[in-house]
Amino acid sequence: QYVGIPCELICEYIDHCAKNGKRGTQYLVKASLGFFEESELDTVEKFSEYLALREAADENVNKMRSLLGIGGRALTTTQKQYFTRWFEERQHTFELVRYAYEITVDKIDKPNLKYMDTILERWFSQGILTVEHAEKDRESYKKENEGENNDTFDFDEFLAIAKNRDI
Repeated sequence: QYVGIPCELICEYIDHCAKNGKRGTQYLVKASLGFFEESELDTVEKFSEYLALREAADENVNKMRSLLGIGGRALTTTQKQYFTRWFEERQHTFELVRYAYEITVDKIDKPNLKYMDTILERWFSQGILTVEHAEKDRESYKKENEGENNDTFDFDEFLAIAKNRDI
Protein backbone atom coordinates (compact mmCIF):
# COMPACT_ATOMS: atom_id res chain seq x y z
CA GLN A 1 0.00 0.00 0.00
CA TYR A 2 2.98 2.26 0.54
CA VAL A 3 3.53 2.57 -3.23
CA GLY A 4 -0.12 2.33 -4.22
CA ILE A 5 0.01 -1.12 -5.80
CA PRO A 6 -2.65 -3.57 -4.63
CA CYS A 7 -1.23 -6.48 -2.66
CA GLU A 8 -2.92 -9.07 -4.92
CA LEU A 9 -1.29 -7.48 -7.94
CA ILE A 10 2.16 -7.59 -6.37
CA CYS A 11 1.62 -11.27 -5.54
CA GLU A 12 0.66 -12.01 -9.16
CA TYR A 13 3.73 -10.17 -10.42
CA ILE A 14 6.03 -12.03 -8.01
CA ASP A 15 4.46 -15.33 -9.09
CA HIS A 16 5.05 -14.43 -12.74
CA CYS A 17 8.68 -13.52 -12.06
CA ALA A 18 9.25 -16.72 -10.06
CA LYS A 19 7.88 -18.82 -12.93
CA ASN A 20 10.47 -17.16 -15.16
CA GLY A 21 13.36 -17.87 -12.79
CA LYS A 22 13.53 -14.39 -11.27
CA ARG A 23 13.44 -14.96 -7.53
CA GLY A 24 15.88 -12.45 -6.02
CA THR A 25 14.33 -10.01 -3.58
CA GLN A 26 16.22 -7.01 -4.91
CA TYR A 27 15.24 -7.83 -8.46
CA LEU A 28 11.58 -8.29 -7.53
CA VAL A 29 11.37 -4.96 -5.68
CA LYS A 30 13.18 -2.97 -8.35
CA ALA A 31 11.48 -4.64 -11.30
CA SER A 32 7.96 -4.49 -9.87
CA LEU A 33 8.23 -0.82 -8.92
CA GLY A 34 9.57 0.08 -12.36
CA PHE A 35 7.03 -2.08 -14.15
CA PHE A 36 3.98 -0.69 -12.37
CA GLU A 37 5.18 2.92 -12.58
CA GLU A 38 5.48 2.65 -16.37
CA SER A 39 2.28 0.70 -16.98
CA GLU A 40 -1.36 1.39 -16.31
CA LEU A 41 -1.91 -2.08 -14.93
CA ASP A 42 -3.66 -1.47 -11.66
CA THR A 43 -5.76 -4.62 -11.28
CA VAL A 44 -5.09 -8.34 -11.34
CA GLU A 45 -7.45 -8.64 -14.33
CA LYS A 46 -5.52 -6.08 -16.40
CA PHE A 47 -2.25 -7.75 -15.45
CA SER A 48 -3.61 -11.17 -16.47
CA GLU A 49 -4.76 -9.76 -19.81
CA TYR A 50 -1.31 -8.20 -20.31
CA LEU A 51 0.41 -11.52 -19.57
CA ALA A 52 -1.89 -13.40 -21.95
CA LEU A 53 -1.11 -10.89 -24.72
CA ARG A 54 2.63 -11.13 -24.04
CA GLU A 55 2.58 -14.93 -24.03
CA ALA A 56 0.63 -15.04 -27.31
CA ALA A 57 3.02 -12.49 -28.86
CA ASP A 58 6.06 -14.49 -27.70
CA GLU A 59 4.57 -17.66 -29.17
CA ASN A 60 3.97 -15.87 -32.49
CA VAL A 61 7.52 -14.50 -32.51
CA ASN A 62 8.83 -18.05 -32.05
CA LYS A 63 6.68 -19.19 -34.99
CA MET A 64 8.10 -16.32 -37.07
CA ARG A 65 11.64 -17.34 -36.12
CA SER A 66 10.91 -20.79 -37.49
CA LEU A 67 9.13 -19.50 -40.60
CA LEU A 68 11.93 -17.07 -41.46
CA GLY A 69 14.73 -19.48 -40.55
CA ILE A 70 16.08 -17.19 -37.83
CA GLY A 71 16.60 -19.99 -35.33
CA GLY A 72 18.04 -19.20 -31.93
CA ARG A 73 20.08 -16.12 -32.78
CA ALA A 74 19.14 -12.78 -31.28
CA LEU A 75 16.58 -10.76 -33.21
CA THR A 76 17.73 -7.53 -34.79
CA THR A 77 16.25 -4.26 -33.58
CA THR A 78 14.26 -3.99 -36.82
CA GLN A 79 12.87 -7.51 -36.49
CA LYS A 80 11.82 -6.78 -32.89
CA GLN A 81 10.07 -3.60 -34.02
CA TYR A 82 8.11 -5.37 -36.75
CA PHE A 83 7.12 -8.27 -34.48
CA THR A 84 6.08 -5.90 -31.69
CA ARG A 85 3.96 -3.88 -34.10
CA TRP A 86 2.30 -6.93 -35.62
CA PHE A 87 1.70 -9.10 -32.57
CA GLU A 88 1.46 -6.70 -29.63
CA GLU A 89 0.31 -3.32 -30.92
CA ARG A 90 -2.01 -4.48 -33.71
CA GLN A 91 -2.59 -7.98 -32.36
CA HIS A 92 -2.51 -9.64 -35.78
CA THR A 93 -2.92 -13.39 -35.78
CA PHE A 94 0.05 -15.49 -36.80
CA GLU A 95 -2.06 -16.86 -39.67
CA LEU A 96 -2.60 -13.37 -41.12
CA VAL A 97 1.12 -12.53 -40.85
CA ARG A 98 1.96 -15.88 -42.42
CA TYR A 99 -0.40 -15.07 -45.32
CA ALA A 100 1.43 -11.76 -45.82
CA TYR A 101 4.68 -13.76 -45.80
CA GLU A 102 3.34 -16.12 -48.49
CA ILE A 103 2.26 -13.20 -50.69
CA THR A 104 5.69 -11.61 -50.21
CA VAL A 105 7.61 -14.75 -51.16
CA ASP A 106 5.30 -15.38 -54.13
CA LYS A 107 5.87 -11.82 -55.36
CA ILE A 108 9.59 -11.25 -54.72
CA ASP A 109 10.90 -14.80 -54.12
CA LYS A 110 12.26 -14.11 -50.63
CA PRO A 111 11.03 -13.06 -47.21
CA ASN A 112 11.12 -9.29 -46.67
CA LEU A 113 9.76 -7.81 -43.46
CA LYS A 114 9.32 -4.34 -44.93
CA TYR A 115 7.25 -5.71 -47.81
CA MET A 116 5.21 -7.80 -45.37
CA ASP A 117 4.69 -4.75 -43.18
CA THR A 118 3.36 -2.78 -46.14
CA ILE A 119 0.81 -5.51 -46.81
CA LEU A 120 -0.19 -5.75 -43.15
CA GLU A 121 -0.39 -1.95 -42.84
CA ARG A 122 -2.78 -1.80 -45.78
CA TRP A 123 -4.95 -4.54 -44.34
CA PHE A 124 -4.92 -2.93 -40.90
CA SER A 125 -5.96 0.45 -42.31
CA GLN A 126 -8.83 -1.26 -44.15
CA GLY A 127 -9.95 -3.26 -41.11
CA ILE A 128 -8.88 -6.60 -42.58
CA LEU A 129 -8.21 -8.89 -39.62
CA THR A 130 -8.60 -12.43 -40.97
CA VAL A 131 -6.98 -14.52 -43.67
CA GLU A 132 -10.38 -15.08 -45.26
CA HIS A 133 -10.98 -11.34 -45.55
CA ALA A 134 -7.42 -10.82 -46.84
CA GLU A 135 -7.95 -13.50 -49.51
CA LYS A 136 -11.13 -11.78 -50.69
CA ASP A 137 -9.31 -8.45 -50.76
CA ARG A 138 -6.47 -9.96 -52.76
CA GLU A 139 -8.88 -11.46 -55.30
CA SER A 140 -10.70 -8.15 -55.77
CA TYR A 141 -7.33 -6.37 -56.09
CA LYS A 142 -6.28 -8.84 -58.80
CA LYS A 143 -9.56 -8.29 -60.68
CA GLU A 144 -9.17 -4.52 -60.52
CA ASN A 145 -5.63 -4.72 -61.90
CA GLU A 146 -6.16 -7.60 -64.32
CA GLY A 147 -4.99 -5.83 -67.47
CA GLU A 148 -1.97 -4.32 -65.81
CA ASN A 149 1.16 -6.41 -65.72
CA ASN A 150 4.15 -4.35 -64.71
CA ASP A 151 6.48 -7.37 -64.69
CA THR A 152 6.64 -7.72 -68.50
CA PHE A 153 6.70 -5.53 -71.55
CA ASP A 154 6.35 -5.94 -75.29
CA PHE A 155 9.92 -6.26 -76.58
CA ASP A 156 8.96 -5.43 -80.19
CA GLU A 157 7.24 -2.25 -79.02
CA PHE A 158 10.34 -1.37 -76.99
CA LEU A 159 12.60 -1.80 -80.06
CA ALA A 160 10.31 0.32 -82.23
CA ILE A 161 10.31 3.13 -79.68
CA ALA A 162 14.07 2.87 -79.26
CA LYS A 163 14.68 3.06 -83.04
CA ASN A 164 12.51 6.14 -83.43
CA ARG A 165 13.96 7.94 -80.44
CA ASP A 166 15.78 11.20 -81.17
CA ILE A 167 19.27 11.35 -79.75
